[in-house]
Amino acid sequence: MRVVRNLFVLASIALALALTFSRAEANTYASDVKVTFSGNFNTGPAQIAFVLNDSAVSVVVRIKQGATVVRTINAGPLRRGARSVNWDGKNDAGGSAASGAYSVEIETTGRNFTAWTQIYDSGDINIFTRGVDINRNPTQRDFGYMYAANNGSTTNPRGLWRFRADGAAAGDTAILGGYILKKTLSALIGSTTPQRIAYATLDWRGWVWITDPDSGQANTAVRVFKPGDQSTTRVINGVKWPFGLAAVGSGADFKLYVAADTLVLRYNLGTGLIPGKADTVAKFKSGVRAIDVLLDDSGFMYVNLRAGTARDGTAGGGISTEKYNIAGRTTPVTRADSLWSVKFTGSRPVGIGINRGANTSSNADDKLYVSAAEGDWGVFEIADIATTAPKKSQIFKPGADLSSRADVTVDVVGNVILFENSTEHVYFVAPPGASSYTTPAIDPINVTTPLPVELASFTVSVVGNGVELNWTTASETNNYGFDVQRSTDQQNFQRLGFVAGNGTTTTQHSYKFSDRNLAAGKYYYRLKQIDTDGTFTFSESIRADVATAVREYALHQNYPNPFNPTTTIAFDLKEDGPVKLRLFNMLGQQVAELVNGQLKAGAHTAILDARTLATGTYIYVLEVNGFRAQKRLQIIK
Repeated sequence: MRVVRNLFVLASIALALALTFSRAEANTYASDVKVTFSGNFNTGPAQIAFVLNDSAVSVVVRIKQGATVVRTINAGPLRRGARSVNWDGKNDAGGSAASGAYSVEIETTGRNFTAWTQIYDSGDINIFTRGVDINRNPTQRDFGYMYAANNGSTTNPRGLWRFRADGAAAGDTAILGGYILKKTLSALIGSTTPQRIAYATLDWRGWVWITDPDSGQANTAVRVFKPGDQSTTRVINGVKWPFGLAAVGSGADFKLYVAADTLVLRYNLGTGLIPGKADTVAKFKSGVRAIDVLLDDSGFMYVNLRAGTARDGTAGGGISTEKYNIAGRTTPVTRADSLWSVKFTGSRPVGIGINRGANTSSNADDKLYVSAAEGDWGVFEIADIATTAPKKSQIFKPGADLSSRADVTVDVVGNVILFENSTEHVYFVAPPGASSYTTPAIDPINVTTPLPVELASFTVSVVGNGVELNWTTASETNNYGFDVQRSTDQQNFQRLGFVAGNGTTTTQHSYKFSDRNLAAGKYYYRLKQIDTDGTFTFSESIRADVATAVREYALHQNYPNPFNPTTTIAFDLKEDGPVKLRLFNMLGQQVAELVNGQLKAGAHTAILDARTLATGTYIYVLEVNGFRAQKRLQIIK
């Protein structure tokens, strides 16, 4: 598994974007963020889907317009895997979001571990992988996806295998559990049989580089696979015994390093796919094999070396992980040039990965991770690599010995991922500590048709021989204003007056209108909401009874009941006072507030709009001046 050594020097724009987001060891992150939305909240909410690599203590989804957070959705703790939340178009104040483009970011907080902890074991999935790498660039669609070069057989397909950040299969065919990318089966075919592919690493574009022997490992091709169009191109021919690959730099500075038997080669590719002559940057004596290679954030090179007669190091003992300074060299480095050497006595170093830390321009916070087979097998951390005294410690030891081709990589939040092709398991190991990581969605939420003017409340109050109308909007879109209309038979309405609206706003606004000097009787009122383009909608009508003075407090049964979606609740006040009229579910949780304010003595009516409530029985409660009354209502949808 070549660690993300290739994604570290990004193009300037991509790098600036990527560095906006934390690289701290956080254990959990969201990847594969996808937005599904029609543009019109009247036809349904915006769905935000994502994949969690591990269970999260907290998941917070933020909807932003520019730098301003419009809506915060606390999704709570969530388990690993594919998850989603919906945005209903409301802002945090309860109003409607206006038309425009909105960005999405997902902040996850992982579990707090006191030591390195295994958080995932795939079980036996029949892999026979060599190199594996993971996309750590949150500005790319493949962010969090792992690519593994599988060198199998007719029953264990050779080709590129793809995994989601949570370890689930992410191939495009049902063959062998759905891991394989189908086009790589035919693209990597030689004259008669599938090729023995090995070692995969990602470059700054997210392209996957793999070795592809055509006629045995002594004469090998290096190919590149582009996840976007799934094309495969043969780029380099005739590399003898290649093992580890490292893709370094971006644009014109892009270089591919190849650990090839006793050599480390460098190809200066730039943006093209036509290599020039390889530079030999390291040369070791016969019997010492370069198995894997990477470069840190300061440009120092690290090589896993093994001894033995077999070119791939499967025979003979391991040697060490060694550090070299190759900057400005015109001749290859040798072991005599090593700045330090970390020994693996009795074990054989295999793959090497890196956590580049928060500072990607310096190796001061970089750490290496090495998989080792036999003897004291497992995964080892090498810290303090910028000094002359690096520290080696074992962070993970599975129950069985590792294969001589087991590889490691490190994800964006510092989890070490081990692909072990002897027991054929994939393991995730999380570092100690906890923090949060924020992932941006690549695609915006484009709102073309926001929610219309929303009436949060509409009440009428009888005061003497007059009626006072009060209404509140949660949000408004292109609201010219309201015609206030009255009827005595609930059929024929006449216009009483006009109240100007507030255009487009996502904040709450309150309105009032008074109808004076009325004769005793029953009256019905409604609002005609008019948009700036002349279109209009009517509110529900509400009744007011103008009669003799109210002599007692009373809460009346709603009408109609059962109902869907609106009903009218009437109540009487014998004195002025602070009034609360609230709705509760059968668990005692408040689900709506119809009135909360000072009202005058008289007969009053409020409308309950239950479009957002579920079918069921609810209790509405009136409280005023020490008086309390409650009744039941039923919503049927």
